[in-house]
Amino acid sequence: MATYAGTYAPRIGSMMDGTPPVVWNCPIAASQTVKAGDFVVRTNGLVVTCAADGTMTLGIAMEDAPDDEGKILIGVATAQTLFMLPVHHGTPGNAVIEAADTDVTKTYDLSYETLPYWFVDKEGSAGIGVKIHKFVDPLATLNGLVLASIDYDHREVK
Repeated sequence: MATYAGTYAPRIGSMMDGTPPVVWNCPIAASQTVKAGDFVVRTNGLVVTCAADGTMTLGIAMEDAPDDEGKILIGVATAQTLFMLPVHHGTPGNAVIEAADTDVTKTYDLSYETLPYWFVDKEGSAGIGVKIHKFVDPLATLNGLVLASIDYDHREVK
C-alpha cells in the first residue's frame, strides 16, 4: 500500500481538456526558498510560497528558486489544471481514498506540514479549496494519490 504523506512533492498530473499545461516564467521575490512542487502566489507581482492556510494560489513551482532574484517557471492553476497530490487526515486511518461518491467532486483543503510536501487535507476547510476529480491509486489506499483542481475562488487566474 502506498504512503506518500511527507514524501511526495505534488506536480501537474494532467489537463482536463488534454492540452499542455500553462507555464509562466515569473519574477520571484528576493530571498525566497521556493522548491519545485511548492504552491505559490504573487505578492506585489513577485512569486512567494503560499501559506498553509492561504486563500489564493497562482500555481505550482516547476523548479527550485534561483539563489538570487530572477524568474521561476510556474505551472499555472487554471480551470483545466489537475494537480497530483496525496490525501491526508490528522487521524491516519482516515487518510484514505474513499468511494467515488464520497471523494470525487468533494472540496477539501490544500495544505502542508513540511514544504514542499503539499496534500489534500480531508479535515481542513479554511484554506485553498481543492476538488478531487480522479483517483491515481486504488480505493482505500492510505495517503493515496489523486488528481485535484484548485477551486475558482482560490485561483489567481480565472
